[in-house]
Amino acid sequence: MITGRPSPGILKKQQRIFTNGIITIVLGKSKREIPVHKALLSSRSPYFRYILARPGSQMTSIALLDIDVDSFCRSLSWLYADCFTIPEEDEWMGLCKLWLLAERFQVPALQNKVIELISCRLYQRHLAALDLEVLHYVYDNTGPGSKLRLLFVHISMWYGNQDVFAQMLRDMPAVFHADYAEQQAVRAKRWVEEERMDAWDLTGFLLPEIETVTNDDILGVKDEENRKVEDEDETRCDSPMNKRQTKRKRAKEGDEEKSGDEECHVQ
Repeated sequence: MITGRPSPGILKKQQRIFTNGIITIVLGKSKREIPVHKALLSSRSPYFRYILARPGSQMTSIALLDIDVDSFCRSLSWLYADCFTIPEEDEWMGLCKLWLLAERFQVPALQNKVIELISCRLYQRHLAALDLEVLHYVYDNTGPGSKLRLLFVHISMWYGNQDVFAQMLRDMPAVFHADYAEQQAVRAKRWVEEERMDAWDLTGFLLPEIETVTNDDILGVKDEENRKVEDEDETRCDSPMNKRQTKRKRAKEGDEEKSGDEECHVQ
């Protein structure tokens, strides 16, 4: 492979990534330890920048026990080399997990990279591995209005006429069907206005690559030196939300929908 010679400015920036020491990220129930350059995390993720820049912070490790190890390693590969790989059989779930991790770490550029890859899969019609588990995972781990939710509603509208896909949609929760109906109305309006629409055009799901940090974004991040690890039974690690959490989350969304319907009826 032949590459162009980077400019001195780029070289200087790359050299700074390997300064300022190493921090250990502790992941999952297995507590796997992965060393990462502090400067790299700070330069690419506002989430980590805020944590590492706290006054008087001398932490040597950060415990993220609810993070999927494979997803973190893929995000790390992207941070270091601007690329990552996902096994074909785990492609859709892997991309969803990576998008959610990038959202947590506030790295919209990585979220957009995932969207670009999904767009390519749609263009090539690689949908065989997209199953009900993926759709449920998205809805179990996102909130109302999530870009990732709306993305899969978009996919469902374009490919939902396939027999297997249609059966999957019937098994989705009520909140999905509410999103589906809303997006169908938007699609109908675009059709009336004769706006061009392509199934693989996902530009509307790309995020502005602006970095922001709030205090709420660091909730749940535990400094291993200052906090004890939570009981493993109460910690969500390396897996989708457990069934009890999932049912509670869906029930809450369903109650909100019913409450809204009743208010409209009274008016």
